[in-house]
Amino acid sequence: MNFEKLKVFYSVARHSSVPKGAEELSISADSAEKLISTLEQDLKTLLFNRRQELWTLTLQGELLFRKTRIILSEIESARNILDENSRDDVSGPLRVITTPSLASLWISRYLPGFLEKYPDVRLSISPLNHTPDVTLGEADVLIQPLISDGQNIIQHYIMTWHVGLYASPDYVRKFGIPKTTDELDNHRLIAITTGQDNAKPYREVDWFLTIGKRADDLPREPYLRIQSSQPLIDCVLSGIGIGSLSEELPIIKQGRLVRILPELPGPEVDIFFIYPQILANSKRVIAFRDYLIEKVNQQKATRERVLFIH
Repeated sequence: MNFEKLKVFYSVARHSSVPKGAEELSISADSAEKLISTLEQDLKTLLFNRRQELWTLTLQGELLFRKTRIILSEIESARNILDENSRDDVSGPLRVITTPSLASLWISRYLPGFLEKYPDVRLSISPLNHTPDVTLGEADVLIQPLISDGQNIIQHYIMTWHVGLYASPDYVRKFGIPKTTDELDNHRLIAITTGQDNAKPYREVDWFLTIGKRADDLPREPYLRIQSSQPLIDCVLSGIGIGSLSEELPIIKQGRLVRILPELPGPEVDIFFIYPQILANSKRVIAFRDYLIEKVNQQKATRERVLFIH
């Protein structure tokens, strides 16, 4: 099968438009249309439903589109790896997708040091708002909880987040501290609410709304609903209410918040560095992975020394 025809087919299918697909490949619309017609003749099947300017895929076209995406992704990855291996330094693009909370509250702390060490890496970090498939080239790296059914991917454990309930000293002075889970019913709870599960930092993000409740009980109604972790932290710090946060966050280590019901077991969230097997030898991927693991281990060692001294 002619590779150039596949590229044109894929580009037109992505845009549902011949002119836009042709423009992406810097060819004329007439040339693109002829190549697609020739491809359909070669395969003896119709790939597009043609409705004036809008071209949509047929069932056969959908099948070819999925297969073509895999082929083009692997070719692009192989090209990048060959280009990368021809250099002595660590350089080039690195696309990372992670949850908004991990990006803003954790990974961002390490970016200055990483980019200073590897100034030629062009890092791109995007929020996790759907389930990307790294094997299809949608990202080079995912940083998130484990993918249980992941195939053709490598998953390196990075760290565990230990989640608990926290409030500001201001809130405690005004409203007191709940002594039992039942008393949470009478406190101002701040919950993360989003319609996209993948945008949450972890699956059981609002665990404290049901803790201590029977299965047939209604969950607690939060005093305030927040869309992401950074506003949640700001609200907890300002004394608005009680929120669920990871003890690994800097504000917790700085002692700026009070732990609520410390004996209450919150979720433990394992975070993984995930990438496709085809990038197993990528210098960029390995450099970023090892840098994050090194920083996490340094923090863990520092914390253990502090605990030992005390």
